[in-house]
Amino acid sequence: MAESSYIPITEGDLQKIREVVGTLIKEVKWTDPSKVANTSSAEDYGSSILSRRKVFGGTGLNVGQAKVSLTGLAFELSKNSNLMNEDCNAVLNAIQNGMAIGTYVAKQYRKSSGLIKLTAQKREDLSESEESELEEKQITQARVLLHVSANYVLWKLQHYKSDEIGAMIMSLDQNPQVSLNGSVNAMNSSLYYFGDFVESSGKVNSSLAFVKAAQVFFERIMDIVESEISHTQHAEFFTTKKYKYEKTDFVIEGFERSTAMSHEVVEVKSISMTDIVANPEGKKSNMRQVERLLCYDLELKKNTWMELGGLPGFTMKY
Repeated sequence: MAESSYIPITEGDLQKIREVVGTLIKEVKWTDPSKVANTSSAEDYGSSILSRRKVFGGTGLNVGQAKVSLTGLAFELSKNSNLMNEDCNAVLNAIQNGMAIGTYVAKQYRKSSGLIKLTAQKREDLSESEESELEEKQITQARVLLHVSANYVLWKLQHYKSDEIGAMIMSLDQNPQVSLNGSVNAMNSSLYYFGDFVESSGKVNSSLAFVKAAQVFFERIMDIVESEISHTQHAEFFTTKKYKYEKTDFVIEGFERSTAMSHEVVEVKSISMTDIVANPEGKKSNMRQVERLLCYDLELKKNTWMELGGLPGFTMKY
């Protein structure tokens, strides 16, 4: 798809949002029904000061009873109270940027879907159909934020120390109880439950495990959102638009997972046969073998040199 068909997301778009997300990474509060007694409808409440409402939109309430600091956990896992190591820094940067991008896209959904107009009205002034529409759009906005944020985190970390982390085995024992009551609550609850998993599961005891935990947790977030797509209403205000984060290959195309792969550019120096210092007869022998390998016939699916005995045989051994 042409570059011009994407809506660009710039650093300027994310600057203020990223700062607010940073405060949540330092400390996020949430009413965790599993840890707080007598909290009916606890999943509908979260921590959100007035400045956060202005940035994110939504109706989060500052009644959180439990709190967690991702920054504090990162320093603990870095084994250094003053300096965060590379692994933990990579995770927190991915989460901060991902949540900022998710929030920005959720804000665009809020504008285009008419959610701003609905939230501006008093509840008692809304008709029954308008109140239902408000609730459905708030849920969709929350799903947009969660999916985009998790999509970016996984995209960013997919190649990070892949050999070491890929060999690690880790799982979530149960789904995090993320809130879908608006984007603020979706943000706060997901950050809280990630921190709670890192802190309480007993599975994250190193900085590399911190990276693995982020991959496992946000993979589950995406699975949850994707399992509910068929029930998601008013999603066309999100799915009909495409976004691209500037100066990266990260794109957002509805609830699809980003297929763009981050990669390093490797420059291979061109070397000719004359540059290779070796026995002349050995060089000629190797060139003959290369030329004969190139005689493979794609239609016949065989190399005629095999029949002529021009290629050496090999024996596979343990």
